[in-house]
Amino acid sequence: LRISTGSNTVFLGNIDARGLPEIEDTYIMLDVDQLSSNTSDLSRIMPDVTWPSELSRAGNIQFTGNFTGFYNDFVAYGTFNTALGTINSDLNLKFSGDADDAVYSGNIAAQNFNIGRMIAQDSLLGSITFAMNVKGRGFLFATMTTTASGTIDQVMINDYNYRHTTVNGTLDKKIFNGTVKLQDENAKLDFAGLIDFNKDLPEYDFKARVDSAHLQTLNLAGKPYIMSASVDMNMQGKNIDDFLGYLNVTDVHFALNNDKWKTDSINLSILRQSDTARRKLTLVSSFLSAEL
Repeated sequence: LRISTGSNTVFLGNIDARGLPEIEDTYIMLDVDQLSSNTSDLSRIMPDVTWPSELSRAGNIQFTGNFTGFYNDFVAYGTFNTALGTINSDLNLKFSGDADDAVYSGNIAAQNFNIGRMIAQDSLLGSITFAMNVKGRGFLFATMTTTASGTIDQVMINDYNYRHTTVNGTLDKKIFNGTVKLQDENAKLDFAGLIDFNKDLPEYDFKARVDSAHLQTLNLAGKPYIMSASVDMNMQGKNIDDFLGYLNVTDVHFALNNDKWKTDSINLSILRQSDTARRKLTLVSSFLSAEL
């Protein structure tokens, strides 16, 4: 069976529908050789549904696999190919209106999916490859609530491609709260806390243990420092040029080429001075105290 409508919507496959003409009671089995569409066509086909801008950035979406269930409560098993990358799904989805009301649970995996472009955070995030078990509501990044656990094979952050990460946490209205364990060749990390993407400058509130972090390679410093430390951070910003907040670091080991330093603690606070764009930096440690 072949069906086409709109400019980019095509279905090629087999349909078994039981319960027609009562569409709400009709059980549908779709074996899909090709199903392609985009949000422009979907808005014309289903005008009562508000499709998220994140989905429109995926461009033309092509699916191969099968759908089983009712029109508003079904399992999607197969592969989605998009302009942002590839997603494999084994998900139960329930719709009651807007896409932001969708409820879902199951397994999802992505290969080189450009998450930064999808959520309009290109300057900070790039592609991601992961396999996750998820349970949540909504597809709008600004309002979605999702619990996820699984592995991230690679994710591009600040122009560095981090590898070998396990994640267990929630994403609630652009706030991640959970644990992350990283075993990258240029950094080891045990993280517990939250990151808030609601503002132009991301906010960080977490505790972490960092080992063998090559800061220049990670695009976090201009010189090839290697650092190990325990970190307690409450800051906002994308880099050292715009950070505000405090950073407490203990059990610190630093190396630069053949030089090595060790200290019990470094306490850094960066505050904006009243009624100005200037910042006040206060550094307190066992070997140095300074204000700038």
